[in-house]
Amino acid sequence: RVCKELAMTSDATTNNQAALAQLRESLFGFASYVAHSDKEAAAAYEALVNTSLIENDESCIQFEFQRLLQTLVESKSPCIINSTCLCIEEMILKYKGNKNKLHRFALRLLAKKLDAEINSAKDTRNNLSNTSTTDAENVAKRQKRSPDNCKPFRLIAIMKAAGVLFSTGGGLRNASEGDVVFEAEAATKQMIQNTTILLQCSADDQLDIVQSASECLALVLSNETSYLIEKSNVKHIFTHVRQSLLSSSNDKASSAIIDALKPLIVICSRQSRTCAVSFLSFAIKTYSARERVLWKLATCVSIGNPFAVLTRLSNLGESSSDEDIATCKIRTILSSTCGKAVDASPSDPLQRCLALTESISDMWILFKLVRVAFQTSNYSFARAILEKRLVRGCSRQQSFMYFNALSTLAHGEEVLAVKGAKGIAESLELLSSCNSLLTSLAALEQNDKFGFQLEFIRLRLDTLNLIAITRSLYAEILMTEGTLSGKNNRSTLFRKNIGKSFGLLVSRLKKMYRLWGLHRCQQTRSTLRTLQAMCQLLSEFTKYGTKEAKNSSTPTSTSAPTQSMNMILSKLRTDVLERMPKLKQKDDSVSHASGLLLVLDAILKCPCPFPSGFFQMKPIPRAIVNISADPNILPKTISQNDDHDVTVDAKSGAEVIDVFPGLVTKVILSGVLPEKFIQTADVAFSEIIAWTTLQYEGQLYEEDDAVDSDVGGSNGLTLRDGPDGGETAGCTLLPAGKFIMPVTFEPLLQEGYYKVIIELGCRDVRGGEWKVPTSSPLEVIFRVDDEGSI
Repeated sequence: RVCKELAMTSDATTNNQAALAQLRESLFGFASYVAHSDKEAAAAYEALVNTSLIENDESCIQFEFQRLLQTLVESKSPCIINSTCLCIEEMILKYKGNKNKLHRFALRLLAKKLDAEINSAKDTRNNLSNTSTTDAENVAKRQKRSPDNCKPFRLIAIMKAAGVLFSTGGGLRNASEGDVVFEAEAATKQMIQNTTILLQCSADDQLDIVQSASECLALVLSNETSYLIEKSNVKHIFTHVRQSLLSSSNDKASSAIIDALKPLIVICSRQSRTCAVSFLSFAIKTYSARERVLWKLATCVSIGNPFAVLTRLSNLGESSSDEDIATCKIRTILSSTCGKAVDASPSDPLQRCLALTESISDMWILFKLVRVAFQTSNYSFARAILEKRLVRGCSRQQSFMYFNALSTLAHGEEVLAVKGAKGIAESLELLSSCNSLLTSLAALEQNDKFGFQLEFIRLRLDTLNLIAITRSLYAEILMTEGTLSGKNNRSTLFRKNIGKSFGLLVSRLKKMYRLWGLHRCQQTRSTLRTLQAMCQLLSEFTKYGTKEAKNSSTPTSTSAPTQSMNMILSKLRTDVLERMPKLKQKDDSVSHASGLLLVLDAILKCPCPFPSGFFQMKPIPRAIVNISADPNILPKTISQNDDHDVTVDAKSGAEVIDVFPGLVTKVILSGVLPEKFIQTADVAFSEIIAWTTLQYEGQLYEEDDAVDSDVGGSNGLTLRDGPDGGETAGCTLLPAGKFIMPVTFEPLLQEGYYKVIIELGCRDVRGGEWKVPTSSPLEVIFRVDDEGSI
C-alpha cells in the first residue's frame, strides 16, 4: 500500500529517477519471488505500473510492458494472469507519451505471444495423439498440474489486451510511412489470422475463447476498415466462422456459438456485403430444417447489413408459432424495412410482424421489439404494439404513463414521416403531449431518471418549431416573388436570426452529446451526431446569400453512412448546397426560397433516427469535487499572513479567495469519480480535464469609478465558454477514481471581484472529450485587492 501511494504522487518523479528504477525492480522482485499470495503479487504489479506511468519514460514503459507480458505467458495462476492483463491494459490506456510508438511495440509483442501460444497448443495436441493409452492417462494426470491448464486464460488475456490496444486507435492507421507501415501491417494481419483460428474452439468448455476472439476481431476490424476489401481475407474469416458453426449438432449448442460469434458477424456484415451474403446463404442452405438457428443467424446479419436480408426474406421460411423464432423474425424484418410505411396487404413485411406478435405473450419481449422498432424508425409497428398490447396490460400508474408517452411519440413521428410538412402541426401537438407525460413521470420519480429523454424531446420540439417558422418565412418570399426582400425589413432580419437559431440548436446538441454520450451506446452517439449534421446543414442553407454564410462551420461527421437520414444529408450537401453558388439566377432570393422549401420537405419526410439511449432511465453518477487555493503559489511573506483566509460569498455561496494583482493564481481541484461512473462509461477514459470561464463581477468599493467593460478590457481577459473554449488543465486519473488537478490562471492586474466557473470533464482513449457532472457547481470568486501587495 505504501508503494502504491508513493507511485501515485507526482512530485517524486523528476529528481529521483534512480530511486524509482530501484523501486520498480524491488516491486517486480517482490511480486515474482517473495509474495506469499496472488493478491500480494497483484498489488505489487499494480504499484509497478503506477510507478512506470508517473515516471513517463518511453524505454521504461516498453521494458515493463515486455516484462509484464512475459509474466502473463509464463504464469501458472489464473489470478496472476488476470491481474497482469489488467496492468497491461492500464499501461496502454494511461500512458501519456508517444502512444503510436507504444502501440506498434505492443502490437508486435502481442502478435508474437499469441502465435506462440497457438503453436504450443498444436504441439501439445500432437504429442497427446502420438502417445499410448497408458502414457495418455499419465499425461492427463500431469496435465492438472501443468501450465497448459492455464492456456485458455492466457489466450483470453492476450486477446483482451489486443482489443484494448485497437480500441485506442492502435494499428495501421497510426503507422507512418516506410518500413513502419509494413511492420504494423504484418503484425496486424498476423493478429487477425491467429485470432481467427481460435474461432474453432467451439467446445462447451471453450466458448469463452470464441467469445473473446469474436470481440477482439470486431474491435480490430472496426479499426482496420480496409481489411475486408480483399476477397481472400473475407474468405479466411468466413471459412473459420463456418467451421465453428458446423461443429455443433443441436440447436442449443448452435445458439450458444452464434451468441459468441455475434460481434464478429455484425461487423463483417456491416463492412462487407460479400460477407453478409455468404453468411445468409450458408444459413439458408445449412439450417433450412432448424428454423430457430436460421433466424438467429439471420438476425445477426440484419443488424450489420439489413438490405442484404431484405432481398432474401422469402427464403427464410414461413411463419411459426414458436415465440423465440417469432421474435427473431420480427427483429430481422424490422431491421430490414427501416422506416417503410405499412401496407394493408398481408404480404407487407410489417403486417407479417404484427401477425407474428400474436404468438408472443411475454410483455418484456414485446417492449424490446418496440425499442427495435423505434431504433429502425418503424413507428407504426411500435405504436400498434404499445396501444394494443402494452398499454392494456399495465398494472402500475408509472408504466401506464410511460407507455402512453411512447405511443404518443410514435404517433407524432409517424404523422411527420407520412405527411411531411403538412403534418408538422399535428406532430408538434403529439410530441408536446409526450413531453408533458414524461415531465410528470420525472416529477414522480425525483431522481433525474428522465433527463436524457426530456432534453431530447425538447430539442425535437424546438427543431420542428423552427422548421415550421422557416417554411412560413420562405413561403412568404416565394409568394411575394421577393418583392419584400431588403436590408432591414422584417423578413430579412428573421432570416438572419433563423440561421443563428439553427446554430444554437447545434450547440445544444453538442452539449447533450458531451454530457450523455459517454454513458450511452455507439448508436446513440451516432444519432446525436446525425441530428447535429442536420441542424448544421439547415443553418448553412438559411445563411446562404448573407454575410454569415462565409463563416459557416464544417459539417458534422457521422459514423453511420448507410442510415437514410445520413444519405439524404450527404446528397443535399454535395448536390445542392455546394452547387448553389454556381447556379445563381437574377432573382436569387426566390430560387433560394424554393430550393430551401424542397430541402425542408425532404428532411421532414425522412424518418428521424432515434437513439436507443432514450430507453435507458439511468441518471449519470455525479463526481464529488473540492476547490481550494494553492498556498505554494504565494510568496512566503504573504502566505504567512492571517488576513488571506478563504471566506464565503453570502450572495452566491461560492468561496472567496484573496488574489494579489500581478501574481499567477492557482486553485487545486481534488475529488473522486464514483465507481459507477467509471463502470457505466461505454468508452474507457484515463484523463480528467477542466474548462474555465473567468468573468468580471464588480468593484471592491462603491466609490470606485471604474467601468466594468474598462476593467475587463484593461486586463485582457479571455472568456472561455466551457468545452468550446479549450482545455485549461488536465491530469491522469488515479486508482479508485481519485484525481488532483491544479488549475492555473493568468495574473489579474485590476482590482475587483472575478467569478470563476469550472466545468469538469474527461478525455477517453480515442481523444473524445466528455463532461463530468458534479454534485455542486464548481464556482469560486477571486478578490483582487492591491492593498498590502508587494
